[in-house]
Amino acid sequence: MDFNHKTIKDNVAVYIRRMILSGELKPGDRIIPGDIAGRLHISRGPVREALMKLESEGLVRSNPYKGAFVTTMTEKQVNEVCSIRGLLEGYAVDLALPRITPEIIGHFENILIEMDESSKHKDIEGMVNCDIEFHSCLLKSTGHDLLYKIWADTNTTIAALFMTFYSKLNIPLKDVVIRHYGLLDAIKSKNAGKAHEAIVNHYVKMSESYTNLLRENKGELSK
Repeated sequence: MDFNHKTIKDNVAVYIRRMILSGELKPGDRIIPGDIAGRLHISRGPVREALMKLESEGLVRSNPYKGAFVTTMTEKQVNEVCSIRGLLEGYAVDLALPRITPEIIGHFENILIEMDESSKHKDIEGMVNCDIEFHSCLLKSTGHDLLYKIWADTNTTIAALFMTFYSKLNIPLKDVVIRHYGLLDAIKSKNAGKAHEAIVNHYVKMSESYTNLLRENKGELSK
């Protein structure tokens, strides 16, 4: 992999982040800087800097004596990220509905077609990307740049959460697609109350499902 010297830390962070979100590195896995450096033919310094960046995003945790590990999601983290997403997207749908055009609806539909194809092929990374893109389309429709930025800051954590549960706990992927078609129907209705409730309930149910799975599968979310 070729790197621009000025952005080497960021490029390494992108590389490791992709390994985590693709499932190549799983929750609880140790990340060995020397191995990453060897793969990329670079020194260990930028790898350590990249790991610090990923730690600030919540994807990595470090232990002074044991090294860096892929974060294992806790019940508290699941509840926090789902509650903040529900809050932000509930507000976003209120702002977005008056701005939704047929073209935007078409974009939502294309995303869900792609998501459905990913579900048929059990392409978890594709599912996660479509999931993020669907909600990103909603936020972009608000025209509220700061709201979008704040929301986007949670994307890495939510993507890691999706990867963990889709891959390790066998969440029915078709159910995820159906749930998002339900969200789109609520958006199409242009009924602010209905759409707001649908978005908030989406995250309430997600949080409940995931925390239940955590309780039922203790020890299964990490190596």
